[in-house]
Amino acid sequence: MFSRYYAALCSKAYKRIPFTPVVEEIVQDVFVNLWQKASGLDANGNIKAYLYATMRNKILFELRTEANRELFLNKMSRNAIQKAEENELEKMYAKETEEEIYQLISSLPSQCKEAFMLSRFEQLSYKEIAQRMGISVNTVEKHVAKALKILRDKLGKWEGAAFVLLVWILLPNMPRF
Repeated sequence: MFSRYYAALCSKAYKRIPFTPVVEEIVQDVFVNLWQKASGLDANGNIKAYLYATMRNKILFELRTEANRELFLNKMSRNAIQKAEENELEKMYAKETEEEIYQLISSLPSQCKEAFMLSRFEQLSYKEIAQRMGISVNTVEKHVAKALKILRDKLGKWEGAAFVLLVWILLPNMPRF
């Protein structure tokens, strides 16, 4: 049977799937299926019709599988592109925010700016800042509070915890002025 129908089945399958290795695999599966179900088939039935029907079903399965594979790959590709675009937007937004914070810190009054930078960038205590700047601890507190208030007012986009996170996480990574 293999010798009798193999070439005809391959020719027919190739019209639907013009890829020889896949066609040969499908036709091989048709004959394996025939062999596995031989005991349950009607000996007087039309074997040729059975072979072509089995092949048609396997071709449809292959086409459906390939279409799903392409859809999946396209979706994965689109998701990867979308993620990359989102990351770029986030980076741009972070860069803009960082630049805005740089400008705000630069625009602070000189002693206020110095006290704030020593507090946030060098993590000095208010007492250490007071000693370094030659001012009282109370004055350092006022300068840092003033700097935070200015930043909070100018960066009104963030509220509460988000602002605190911004000041404590983002700012220590900034270069010194």
